[in-house]
Amino acid sequence: MDVRYYRICSRFWSDEKVLGWDDDTRLLALYLLTCPHRTAEGLFRLPKPYIMADLQWLPERLGKPFAQLLADGFLAYDETVSVALLRQALKYQQPANPNQEKAAIRHLEELPQTLLLQDFILLAERFAQRFAKRLRERFAQRFAKPQALTQALTQAQDREDHGPTSPTSTPPPPAPVQPPGDPQSEPYRLAVFLRAEILARDATTRVPDEGSGAFRAWVVTADRMLRLDERPAREAARLIRWAQRDEFWCANILSMAKLRKQYDTLKRQMERAPGPNGRPQKTESAAARRL
Repeated sequence: MDVRYYRICSRFWSDEKVLGWDDDTRLLALYLLTCPHRTAEGLFRLPKPYIMADLQWLPERLGKPFAQLLADGFLAYDETVSVALLRQALKYQQPANPNQEKAAIRHLEELPQTLLLQDFILLAERFAQRFAKRLRERFAQRFAKPQALTQALTQAQDREDHGPTSPTSTPPPPAPVQPPGDPQSEPYRLAVFLRAEILARDATTRVPDEGSGAFRAWVVTADRMLRLDERPAREAARLIRWAQRDEFWCANILSMAKLRKQYDTLKRQMERAPGPNGRPQKTESAAARRL
């Protein structure tokens, strides 16, 4: 019998995020940390039907806790190829020697191509630098095509943000030299939060899969909104949460570009909207406070 062991920090039960989760979200998190499909390094293929079969859940039960784990940065998921990334796995369990690194790379080579591999390498650079060096050497060639795709989608996002350019028009601001692809960066987390809030409102809404090129275009737009427009991340998170609870704006703010375009209008309307005590609503979700 193949029995594998994974490290789970005892602080799991006192973590602020975990304390704010309902029982289904805690159970799903523990399942992801210990399920037989997982690999030690934390990037592995996990189709959602596997989760539902193992937990004996119906699809409607999976949606809310899954979206919560995405919003809180516990999990990233590539819907296109059903690949999951546990963002803290390498923090607690890195390959201990060259042989374990080699075995981990062999597992990664068996995965379908996913942009989550780039995020995984960024996490390795933080938690396991020697392993990260081997990953960069092994997978350098694989990134050429996805980066070209990301650049093309980013240019398309520019056209949506600023309209078509002409010789007399002002060109859109350039993207950062290195796109803010770190899963712990504010732009990335804001994009995850917007996606999760949209799906929490209506799980059938078409939004880009986390890890896709289109999602990375959201991240680039969020970076420009925070960095160039000088919007505070926590304020942007409050606007997202408010918009997805407003009957009109929930049908209109379905992308990061729309949020950036309508930011001032949303802010004015949110500030005028009365709360239970007749004052503007200032409520922040736990995910919004962490931005």
